[in-house]
Parts: sequence; structure tokens; C-alpha cells
Amino acid sequence: MRIRILSLAAVFLILATSLGIAQPYRDRGENDRAYFTPVYLSLVPGLSFPFGSWDVLVAAGAVGAAVHDVDGLMGSGVFNLSNNIRGAQGAGVFNIAGEVRGLQAAGVFNLSGDLVGAQSAGVFNMAGEVRGVQAAGVFNMAKDIDGVQVAGVVNVAGRVSGVQLGVVNVADELDGFQIGLVNIAKDGVNGLGLLYEPQSDYSWAYWQNGSRYLYTILGAGLPTGNLGSSPMGLVVAAGLGSRFGGRGHGYAPWLDVEILAAQEIGAELQAMYEAERAGLAWSGSFAPSWPELRLRLGLPLSHRLALVGGFVMDIDVGGASGLPTGLKTGWRRDSSFFDANFTTYTRWYLGLKF
Repeated sequence: MRIRILSLAAVFLILATSLGIAQPYRDRGENDRAYFTPVYLSLVPGLSFPFGSWDVLVAAGAVGAAVHDVDGLMGSGVFNLSNNIRGAQGAGVFNIAGEVRGLQAAGVFNLSGDLVGAQSAGVFNMAGEVRGVQAAGVFNMAKDIDGVQVAGVVNVAGRVSGVQLGVVNVADELDGFQIGLVNIAKDGVNGLGLLYEPQSDYSWAYWQNGSRYLYTILGAGLPTGNLGSSPMGLVVAAGLGSRFGGRGHGYAPWLDVEILAAQEIGAELQAMYEAERAGLAWSGSFAPSWPELRLRLGLPLSHRLALVGGFVMDIDVGGASGLPTGLKTGWRRDSSFFDANFTTYTRWYLGLKF
């Protein structure tokens, strides 16, 4: 069967040559000459038909193939090596190409200089400039992204104009969104903050990370008198926010708008601790969560320090939330929306952002 395929390919190559299809590209330099053949078959680079450096429409390799340019399809069982791809390049293990315009897909990894289209790998992708989609099971790395970068664990890029989606996302410049557990952008929203609410006597610590358009926020608050002594009253919160302003090179103020889900866990943590000391199994459950809105105005004092202040509104829907008594302070308002009754508690706070 293999002999028949090679024989047919040989006949096709002879016909292509006689018709003037297979000929050197005249626009290349003398040291970068490649001939054109419609079909290229290879066992491994150096053991191929036809032999040499070729531009092809279709290249197929049992183990690996190495060609100059591909204007069509290139596929191999293990690896592919090429200069430019205009079409699709697929391999069981890895692909390496200079420029890809189309699709580059591999079971383990892909490497390319510039990519216009899509790059997909089971483990990782590395590319220079990407205009399209870069997707990998573990991690992606690129110089610039104009489009989408998706990874099972980590995305890293210099400049991102679009979306990064992964557990950890890192970018030097971000014009778009980062969606993940840890989002780091040098020109984005990052850092730790400490807050104090005089009306509830709660102290809070929070961490923001992500882009100005959309960032994640994690926070924890505790009655000031319990700091370092008891978890009673401990509240944790997580949510999303967006920043307005703060783009100036000087001390430009900003406004953060955030929506969070908060939950009191201190009482149950204390119950779990006491049950463990007594050698008993904990059989309790955590209190229901409640929605929370935050407005925060920031005023930079230095490159790494800012004064912040604003308002927090806790929403107790129908009295069924787990909002602790200690936070039912401040300005109270009873309202209803359709058939749902709710009570809001609004308080002010001050703090520092690092």
C-alpha cells in the first residue's frame, strides 16, 4: 500500500513538474530557495518524498515532517516543522512554525512566531503576537494578545487586548478582562487594603486583583474587639468590581464599584473548634449569605499608598439572610420589590490601600 502511495506521488510530482507547477520561487533570496510541490510525504525529516526544502499544499508525516511553507494542510503523527503556515498544522506531540495564519493544534505543545487564527495544545502554547485564540490545557505564553487566551492553569502575556481566562492570569498591559482566581496586570487593579467601620466597629482586610473593567475582590471582617482572640462575628466576602478614573500619571483619584456575596462563618468556626476539643463530630451548618454593595473612593498619597473611604450596603432579604446583628447598624431602610421585602443597612468606612 505504501509503495502504491509513493508511486502515485511520484507520478503526480512528475506531471506537476512537466506542467511547470513545481518550480523555484523567484522572489526568494539565493540562500532561501524552495520549490513547490502539491504533496509532500515524509517518514522523518531527511527521509521524504520529494527530498529537500519545499513549499507545499499538503504535507503528511508518519513520524515528522519538515517543509518550508504550507498553503493548505500539514499533519504528522509526532511533530511538524515549518516556516509559514497558511491553513492548518496538526501533530500528535508538537508543532513549530514561524508564522501561522489559520490553525495550529498539537497534543502537547505549539511554538510559533506570529499567529493569526487559533492555537490549541493539550499542555502549552508559546507565541509572539497572537491575533485570535490561544488555548491550552495547562499554560499559554505570548508577547501580545489581540483576542482570547484560555488556559487550564496559567496565562502570561505582555500586552492583552481582549480576554484572559485561567486560574492565574498575568499581563503587563491590559485592555480588556481577566477572569480567574488570581489576576495580575501591572496597569490594572491589585493590592491589599485595610478598612474600619465606626458604626459597626468592624475591621476589614480585602484584596483586589484584575483589570479596571472587571476585577475580583476577596475580603474578611471581624469585630475589632475580637481581633487576635476569637473568630466570633467573622465575615468573609467575595465578588466583582469595576474601577472608574485613576488613570492619570499623578495622584488621580478613582472610584470602585463592587458587588459581593458575604457570609458569617465565625460562629460555626468556633463550634467546630469546641467540638474537636470535646472529641465530637461537628454537625452544624453555615448561615445563609447575603448581597453586599460597596462604593470606594481612593486618593493616592504615594506610589504605593492611598487613602480610601466610602459606603457599604448590606441587604437583608426578607429577614432570611445570615446577616449578623453586629452589622445591622448604620442607616436602615425597609423596602420592597414586587412581593419581596428587604432591609438595607448602609455604613461608612475609612482605610488605607497598599
